[in-house]
Amino acid sequence: NTTKGSRTFALMSAFIDEYLKLHPDTAVVKWVNLNEDPEITNHVLNVNNFEAWYVNQQYIDELLTANKLVIGTPVNNFSVSTMVKNWIDHIVFAGKSFKMQQGKLIGLLTNLRVQILVTKGGEKNKTDAYSIDYLKDTFSILGASVNEPILIDKTDRSINLNLSPTEIIAKHHDEIMKVVKTF
Repeated sequence: NTTKGSRTFALMSAFIDEYLKLHPDTAVVKWVNLNEDPEITNHVLNVNNFEAWYVNQQYIDELLTANKLVIGTPVNNFSVSTMVKNWIDHIVFAGKSFKMQQGKLIGLLTNLRVQILVTKGGEKNKTDAYSIDYLKDTFSILGASVNEPILIDKTDRSINLNLSPTEIIAKHHDEIMKVVKTF
């Protein structure tokens, strides 16, 4: 979806706006739209590029120097968006985001606190765990701490058809504020 029509972007914007109000001393907020990143949109991990895949360490290097990550995705086909999955394939990097020690996986992103923001056109159901748990588990395995996720559902149902993405998300202000305060 375009930034203008994206409920996920509206959720992320609302979360960041409220976070900055509570933490005005935040040094840097870097917005990354994976849809505009040619590395993410044009390159996917496959058998033909496996050996050369991890040459570009930009994404993991950014996470190693960050202390917080806010990641937003819509639910697409019961999971995270393709762009988010591809980005994760770029950061799950042996020796950088995790290591093996005596047969045990050790996460190396212990500097990182993660906030997961998810939107869904339909109603919440048991399949929502696929996208949220995938992100929670991935970042936990990599050593990051994960804050309580937010899932905003029914974004394309009749109750929201005449509302802009910002208006849809504004209806969840109290839920967003609750989680912002713990991040």
